[in-house]
Amino acid sequence: MTARLILNAKAGQKIGLGKGLRLICDARNGARYFELRKRVRGKDYSWGVGSVETLTIPGCNKALSSARQQADKIIDALASGADPSGIGKSAKSGEILTGRSPVRDVAKQFVASKGQEWSSETYRDRWLNSLEIHCKWLMDSPIADITLDNVIEAIQPHWNVRTDTAERMARKLSRIFTFAEVRKLRIGDPADQKYLSHVLPQKGKIAPVKHREAMDYRDCPTLYKTLSESDTTSARALQWVMLSACRSAEGRQMTWNEIDLGKQVWTMHASRTKQRRAFTVPITNEMVKIIQWASPVRRSDFVITLTGKPLSDVAIAKLLKRHTFQNNTVHGLRTSFRTWCQETGVEEVISEYCLNHVVGTKVRRAYARSDMLEERMRIMSEWEQFLKSSL
Repeated sequence: MTARLILNAKAGQKIGLGKGLRLICDARNGARYFELRKRVRGKDYSWGVGSVETLTIPGCNKALSSARQQADKIIDALASGADPSGIGKSAKSGEILTGRSPVRDVAKQFVASKGQEWSSETYRDRWLNSLEIHCKWLMDSPIADITLDNVIEAIQPHWNVRTDTAERMARKLSRIFTFAEVRKLRIGDPADQKYLSHVLPQKGKIAPVKHREAMDYRDCPTLYKTLSESDTTSARALQWVMLSACRSAEGRQMTWNEIDLGKQVWTMHASRTKQRRAFTVPITNEMVKIIQWASPVRRSDFVITLTGKPLSDVAIAKLLKRHTFQNNTVHGLRTSFRTWCQETGVEEVISEYCLNHVVGTKVRRAYARSDMLEERMRIMSEWEQFLKSSL
């Protein structure tokens, strides 16, 4: 019966459908659309919740069903205390936020709200991905349920190992919770620094974890610039290790028959990799320049060589120490790359594949079997641009 009323509506007519939902037949062109009207805290609000695309009984029934579902979402959001003005735009896309919405959905709308301020799609994606990598279980949880204990549980494992990363996580979560509080999705910001400072150890009092010494990734562009100003074979070898994130021996013992400039790939034989499997590395533009630098003076099968033999590990280790004045190791540059990946939101499975690490679970190994060469080329090109940022 209702579908027939919709079908037979006259231009300019408005038909109430219950719970604040009504059909409006446009007086100008007879177009039919649905509107939900509600009075909240003494103020009237309205939301468009769909239109009738096909003027048939089945078409009207389908449109009405969709409109009622959309209206019910808004009504539920209002009942949970959501800000009426805050759900206006999201109502059109079906992304109605409530206190039961997962942190992930709220984070996405927070990022969307930044508009032109965050114009880079890559930056927006990585901002979200870094949270998915470090605290996925929290991102799955309802925004209104998150407590200080939950935030500490998510942050503390990183705080004792990578304090800077943990601090960034806390700041991001704090912005999301503040966004949610303004929109009346929850009460309070459990990631506020004034709370965390009382329960997490001070940065200077955290016992350092013993790893191979790694350069702070933020210092890598300065080192890369210094190496670019040198015309030595050791400098080119160290640049290659930085650009490719390879192991020292893999770069020093690279041979010409492993290079395919046409396809822009460097394929190491299985016998030369730690995992004993062939591994293909994308060749970026700066790596091409190094190959072109070495090409006119081919002395042997090895690409970067001074005497026809591979450079020694000691040679480039001394060069690194001379330019950094610290106990950084060449192998530690791989850690610098991994930290850059974490800080910029690169998916862990991709960063681990870039480093030719065994990816843990069966699911991840299945994902890794796709090779992901195109994606790795994009990541390594962005890493290259970061390294060149001081040139």
